Amino acid sequence: MKRKPKPPGYASRVLDAAESALASGTIRRGQVAHAIVAHDDWCDLLAGRGPCNCNPDVRVQADPPTHRATHESN
Repeated sequence: MKRKPKPPGYASRVLDAAESALASGTIRRGQVAHAIVAHDDWCDLLAGRGPCNCNPDVRVQADPPTHRATHESN
């Protein structure tokens, strides 16, 4: 049986950032949010050489609201 791959080393930082954003009110439960992970230029992950070996900056932001077109009846 194959083993599941180990999550990237920065996965816990993504979870920490999400918990912090939730606690600060930046995001709400059930809301779509984006985790932005900015790796260093020399990171092996970006170069395709292997897993992340840098200390990336991680932030979480809410998905911007979308505006729906409405039809007005005349």
